[in-house]
Amino acid sequence: MKHFGIPESRILAAKVEIDGGIATDRLIRVPSGPGKPEALREVVGKGIDAAFGNSRWDAEMLAMAKHPFAVNPNPDLESIAREQGWRIYFPEGTGPRS
Repeated sequence: MKHFGIPESRILAAKVEIDGGIATDRLIRVPSGPGKPEALREVVGKGIDAAFGNSRWDAEMLAMAKHPFAVNPNPDLESIAREQGWRIYFPEGTGPRS
């Protein structure tokens, strides 16, 4: 996120346990569904610069962000994103759904 000028302390993502410098399969935190906005408020504590989501379960979180991005969204989120005027990004080769 350095490219966007967002400091590491302002990023919330799934967190895994590290053992000897190696990521394990043990999850410590998985902000998901309705818990995402709550986790964002808790960790960030102020305005959200950017949020990235791919399903309708991310809509509330995206609505909180200054810069919401629907990334390879499922049809439900794609529809919401278009209605809200959010940026929609389809990685190369995935293309928008018809």
